[in-house]
Amino acid sequence: MVKHRKDSSHLEIKGSKLCLAGGFLVVGLIAVNVAWSCNSTFNCVDFKPTVSYLACFRGHDRLFNFTMTLAGAFLSFFFVTAYANFNYFFSDLQNLAYIGLSCLISVGMPLIGIIDEANTSDLVPLERFHFWIVFCVVSCCLGWVYLTMGCLDNFNFTKSQTAAVVFLKKYLAVGLTVLFVNILQWTHEVFSEPNWLFNMNYQAYSEWCVILMGCFTPYTYSRSFAPMKIQLLS
Repeated sequence: MVKHRKDSSHLEIKGSKLCLAGGFLVVGLIAVNVAWSCNSTFNCVDFKPTVSYLACFRGHDRLFNFTMTLAGAFLSFFFVTAYANFNYFFSDLQNLAYIGLSCLISVGMPLIGIIDEANTSDLVPLERFHFWIVFCVVSCCLGWVYLTMGCLDNFNFTKSQTAAVVFLKKYLAVGLTVLFVNILQWTHEVFSEPNWLFNMNYQAYSEWCVILMGCFTPYTYSRSFAPMKIQLLS
């Protein structure tokens, strides 16, 4: 929500609303890329491309890189605001772990896009490196969630914040389930022949769901934070 104040030359923006706007922007860019690929590159009636697969095609790779860089920038903002709420409950070691995980995730997001694009070149075979970068980012995200979830019960919540935390825990449970399904799809695709249950199309569906939920996880978290407003010069 943006509020105009007559007696000030500033715009006030709620941090949670900025996280929501960032999620919609990233999801919108991904949707545009997928729709563009279905209209120009693939026959999406028979084949559904994963988001990461789009980065292997010229044109789509640039939009993918821009989207991943933008996501990394929004996550950096979110991690700073989240730290303002969590650091009171962290030990020194947890503080270091939080900062390290946040930095790795923020840097890893655009790096995934860069490595995906480089995979299109036969001169720079980085497929294994790409796998380990994705594995590292996903592991850091899971570690970040595990580290922060223990702090939520220590907050002095209002009634609305308590409801937001209850919803957050359910949201994360669904997200982790979808991530597990996607990992199963990916593992089966690598090591086994496709069948009616495990195939590229279902892998794409599960990946789309993981990304969709991941894009709005910062907003879901921020709804439980103490009220915060950011002032921008108008």
